[in-house]
Amino acid sequence: MNYKNIFTNSIENYYQNLQNFNAANSFKILLYHGVSNVKSRGIENYAMKHINQDNFYEQIKFIKKNLNILSVNELLEFILKKKKIKENSVLITFDDGYENNFTMAAPILEGFNVPATFYVSSGLMNSTKMFWTDILEDCINRTKKSKIIIRLGKEKIELKLKNPSEKVISLELIKKFCKICKKSEKDHIVDYIIYATGVEPSEEASLNYRKLSWNQIKTMDSNKLFTIGGHSTYHDILSLQSIEDAKKDINLSIDLLEYNLQRKVFDYSYPEGQRNHYNKKIKDFLKKKKIRFCPSAITGVNKFDASLFDLKRIMVGFWNLPFPFFDKNLRK
Repeated sequence: MNYKNIFTNSIENYYQNLQNFNAANSFKILLYHGVSNVKSRGIENYAMKHINQDNFYEQIKFIKKNLNILSVNELLEFILKKKKIKENSVLITFDDGYENNFTMAAPILEGFNVPATFYVSSGLMNSTKMFWTDILEDCINRTKKSKIIIRLGKEKIELKLKNPSEKVISLELIKKFCKICKKSEKDHIVDYIIYATGVEPSEEASLNYRKLSWNQIKTMDSNKLFTIGGHSTYHDILSLQSIEDAKKDINLSIDLLEYNLQRKVFDYSYPEGQRNHYNKKIKDFLKKKKIRFCPSAITGVNKFDASLFDLKRIMVGFWNLPFPFFDKNLRK
């Protein structure tokens, strides 16, 4: 596997899934994770989950000038009342709950009076605990080991770690497996990587690893432009847990949000959000919890009559994916 091939494959899939970008009576949901001005060290932020602050500014400036921007409430009103959605309608969302959502993204959005929804993994907020994907990245990035041996399922694999390219390939291999195995096995793998690399993961390794505080979340929630929603407790994939554990995860994530925000929570998004990361039982339970809207992270454009629990989004920046409205190939 080649480091550059990972980016190339992502771009190819991106265009394949957006062939109906200009479909009539459709709307787009953009998916961001972080906005940053931090200079990365080593392979930190190699996948560009945190996009450059200046790029984000230019994107929001374009959106404000050229597109019909919808809030969650406006979108729901259009869909539930079966009103015709305006051409070039777009909704802006963020997943996870990184601190730079408050320090970098929110001021830009507010400056242009642009609404956005922020889905946060509530058990990680206001803490130094890290997302498991960031733990893996930090350990692989800062290790002095040139290789480690790991068991993924029934297979023993040698992970080469001599240079950035090898580290990215090895990290992607681990993450790919962790996104299909049971939560207990994923947790074991993360613990083993900490041990094998000899690195104690720390959010101090990069500002990009820091999460929102409850004060920051409450400040954003008090802003009429912003909506706060749930995104699991610790960003564990819901469908890879037993349904009872998934229900406990959802319950706790919502309880933490409602306790700190002092209001009911009606919005949610699936961690990772690909087709195998949620199912009918999870959707039914979210509906039972009065969640009204839960988008996936599957790339695509939404038709007017799409299910509110299967909506597709367009990831921006991640894996070098372009801002779609600047892309001439999609504007044809």
